[in-house]
Formats: sequence, C-alpha cells, structure tokens
Amino acid sequence: MLQESGTRKVLNWVLPGLIAGLVFAMWAMVVGLFTSTLWAPPQGIAQSIGVGSPGHNFQLVPFVVGLMGHMMNSIVLGAVFIAIARALRLQGPVAVVGGMVYGVIVYVAMYWVLLRGLLSSTSTSFLSANPEWSWVAAHLLLGVVLVSLAADSPLPSLYGRTARPTAAPSHSLARGVASPLSPLPCPRSYSAASSGTPNRNPSRALARRPARSSGTNGVVALMMYLRKPMAEALSAANRCALTTSSMSTLR
Repeated sequence: MLQESGTRKVLNWVLPGLIAGLVFAMWAMVVGLFTSTLWAPPQGIAQSIGVGSPGHNFQLVPFVVGLMGHMMNSIVLGAVFIAIARALRLQGPVAVVGGMVYGVIVYVAMYWVLLRGLLSSTSTSFLSANPEWSWVAAHLLLGVVLVSLAADSPLPSLYGRTARPTAAPSHSLARGVASPLSPLPCPRSYSAASSGTPNRNPSRALARRPARSSGTNGVVALMMYLRKPMAEALSAANRCALTTSSMSTLR
C-alpha cells in the first residue's frame, strides 16, 4: 500500500468532516429560510453558548462564531467516525447503515443531552430556528456524507488509492520465452567496414541500409539456404559435360 504523505494524511482525516459539515449547514440554512431566517441556525449555535443576544435578527459576530464552531465540530465528529469505520472495517451496505446510526447518535447527544439539557437556558434561539424533523434529517445526511468520503465505502473516496499489486512474471518469461506483451530485443546490426564488429547504434545502421521488402528478404533467405546444393548441382553438371565432350572426341 502506498504510504500517505503528511499533508494528504491530514486532509484524509479533515476533509470528510469538513464537507459533511458544509452539507449539514447548507441544509439547515435552506430549511431556516422557510421557517425562520437564513442565518438563524448557525447564529443560534453561538447564541447557545452566550455569544450575542437572543433572537433571529442578524448579528455578524454570532453568525461567524456559529459557523466556525459548527465546522470545527463537524471535523471532530468526522474524524471520530473515520476512526470507527477503519477499526470496524465498515464497507458496503453495512457502512451506509453505520453512518446513519452514527448520525442519529450525534443528534441525540447534541440535541437532547447538550441543547435541551446542559444549555437549555441559552439555546432557545437555536431550537426555534428549525423544526426538529429537519435536524434529524440533517444528522442522517451527515452520516451518509461521511460514509461516502470514508475509506472502504461503496461510494468514491477521497483517500489515496492503494497501489495495484505487480503481476507476477509468467512461466514463459521465467523460462526465457518472450511474452506477447514483452518488448522485443533490438537486433544487432553489423557494418561492413567494421570487420564483423557489432554496431552499437542500431538506428544508424538501419539508416544506412536500404529498406527491403518482405519478398526480397524471402528471396535472399532462399538463395542463402540453397547456395550449397546449387553449387554442387552445377559442379556435377560441369563434370558430366566434360565427360560427354571427351567421349565425343575419342569417337
């Protein structure tokens, strides 16, 4: 497996939660546009911890602080989910179900334990910004997005892909037989002026020699193969002619 660089390793842990948090915030703000105001959900986060005054009127500082707090919280929750998913090796439909269950657990912890319990005195603006069903849907969406960006998920991943294992050499290559996919060795070329010394630059030798057609090459090969039998046949014909000529002379 390819080793992850430091920067990429950090991004692999940060980006899933960051992107899931952006999707969560967009959903909450779109719902808030119809139920209260566009800025009420993120602004209500800051108001829950005492930043700004209660109400849905726009306040710049609570709005920015709420967005920053939400994104940081999403990064932490995303990293926790990635650690759990890697430890349990979640994949396929099990990973999708696991992400949705994780989103519901986060919803119960944040909405009922924290906002309605510990911060019940200051979370009125946030709780009245959106209906409760939208927060359930938002946390389910958070889990699904985290699954889509986590390792070993059924959806495309932001993680670096593992290196493909190198194919083992075939038996033909191990025995010295050329494979159809292996490159052919470059033929050695010989120059007449070098007295049989191999020319170490085959491209120059090929450039000097004129190109021969396949037919010419075949004829040359045939002549070289039949050179000795033809010479023997001609020698026998010459001897026969001399014998015939001598017999004629004697007659």
